[in-house]
This record gives sequence, C-alpha cells and structure tokens, in this order.
Amino acid sequence: HDGIQKPFALTEHTEYRWAELAEIPTLNFVDSDMLIYPQVCKALVETLE
Repeated sequence: HDGIQKPFALTEHTEYRWAELAEIPTLNFVDSDMLIYPQVCKALVETLE
C-alpha cells in the first residue's frame, strides 16, 4: 500500500510552450519552482556570453 487511497492525475501542468525568461515570473509556478529561477537565469545568460 502506497498511502494513496484514490488514484489521481496531475492536471495543473499539462500545457507546455516556450516562454521568454522575463515572462516566467508571471506564469503559474509553485514557490519551489520559482526558487530556482535566479539560478536558471544566470545559467542561461552565461551560455550566451
């Protein structure tokens, strides 16, 4: 038994598309996802240098 009494499906994150870096904070992400946003920005900028 895995502790889940009823099966469920994730429905919040079923859409995907490309987004500009500046747009990401305006999209619907959980706080833990946004904690890595500064690191992602830095890594992407470094790849462009």
